[in-house]
Amino acid sequence: MILCWPQKIQSKIHDHADAHCIMKSLSGSLYEVRFRWPEGEADDSLNQTADCRQMEKISETRLDAENSVAYINDSIGLHRVENRDEVNYAVTLHLYCPPFSQCTTFDESTGQKKVASMTFDNAPQNPTYTVRKISSATIAGEASKEMLVFEQSVK
Repeated sequence: MILCWPQKIQSKIHDHADAHCIMKSLSGSLYEVRFRWPEGEADDSLNQTADCRQMEKISETRLDAENSVAYINDSIGLHRVENRDEVNYAVTLHLYCPPFSQCTTFDESTGQKKVASMTFDNAPQNPTYTVRKISSATIAGEASKEMLVFEQSVK
């Protein structure tokens, strides 16, 4: 999947549903911020963690254009990807193995979790590509912006 990151945008803190994630920077500069899993027992009836605490950052890495690669899986922790640039877009290539249909997002200040649906398409013999806009949280509480996702679909 190729993602285009507008200026001053970030993903939510999220897991990878026991998949491996490789992210390659193609253009621009991003930050990967990693977090420990929130402590406390999951309370599935409320879809949040029972023990609400600020999530702990464990690392922050700048991913510069064209030569940076990041890897994460759930045993390493959770992460958020950010474009902090006020002028330039960034573009990344994401590979997930195996693909997954849902991941979990987390609120940084409370550790509360929510399930988010994901979609992946198998490569058809005659693919076409469409661009879909998805909303994403922004840095510093600005109004929501949109992220472009290039999706493969059957003609």
